[in-house]
Amino acid sequence: MKGARLRVGFILGLALLLGLAARAAGPAADPFDERTQIAGTTTANIDARVADIEVLKQQAQKDGQQVKLSCIEEKLQRAKQNQSQAKSVMDSWQLGAANQVFSQRALDRLMLLQVYAMVYSEEARACSDAKAVGQALEMKVDANVPATTSTAVGPSGKPGASGGDGSGGDNGFDLRPPRLERPPLSSPF
Repeated sequence: MKGARLRVGFILGLALLLGLAARAAGPAADPFDERTQIAGTTTANIDARVADIEVLKQQAQKDGQQVKLSCIEEKLQRAKQNQSQAKSVMDSWQLGAANQVFSQRALDRLMLLQVYAMVYSEEARACSDAKAVGQALEMKVDANVPATTSTAVGPSGKPGASGGDGSGGDNGFDLRPPRLERPPLSSPF
């Protein structure tokens, strides 16, 4: 009996000592504080991506490349809308102190907005890397491919006409839609 009391006392003393040591080491991390730190980092990343796109826009303006500038401005507009959504999430962030579900959803939304910001930034960089070609469509013909000598006859009987209007707008190919049979009606009533 005396040994059992000694063991219980030892266990209680050890538990008390560990509890005091844990309290002295610092309070347990609050989940909302952790989320707040992550949210701050996330909004800073979104702001940095918008700033990067603005630098690309200024560079395109200096170079006088209007096509590139137009593309970058479109991405910048989307990134700024994304940034304003992130700011509105952060404006209501303190509501998450009382409601953990709300703070988690807000953090998830911020993380998604950060992904969008990364995408817009990469798309803006792709705009600046794209080279404008003099013609909208450049067509290369392989010399090894033999030219066709026959012309297709459309439903109007004219060579090169693909439709009944005789427009011949399909480069001589007869492109009629397929004829499909409709299934019978299920009931005559």
